[in-house]
Amino acid sequence: MQARLLRRVFAAMGIHQAIVVGHSWAGALAVEFALRHADFTRGLVLLSPVTHPSHETIRWYNTAAAVPGLGTVFTRLLVMPLGLMRFDGALRKVFAPEAAPRDYKQQHGPLMVLRPSQFRANAQDMSVLRAFVTSRRRECPTSGHRW
Repeated sequence: MQARLLRRVFAAMGIHQAIVVGHSWAGALAVEFALRHADFTRGLVLLSPVTHPSHETIRWYNTAAAVPGLGTVFTRLLVMPLGLMRFDGALRKVFAPEAAPRDYKQQHGPLMVLRPSQFRANAQDMSVLRAFVTSRRRECPTSGHRW
């Protein structure tokens, strides 16, 4: 749906071809866009894209946070204390093999990402993303596309 919407927006803007760039989660959208709109897509640039399901895509805490009812309780009572204990290690993992930018934690700190509403919304997005890339993988298992 997002790929179709973007294509309509580009058409309304008078854009008829472009190089499509997707970073992280938007990698899934960029690949979907390129497959659906090959005539529009002059090139595809993927930067650390999420294009395949993996165990890294969704963790137990995201699953718990996305569950109706339980997710609200979980995010309000446990996410902040558990997240604060694990934040430095998670930050190292996200930026590995490089170090995180020196002021990253201060500029984009744990209090923002661990807010209950933010964490829950992110967990729900991750669930949808994983389901999407899994469905696309099943649809194209023998095609020439690595999707």
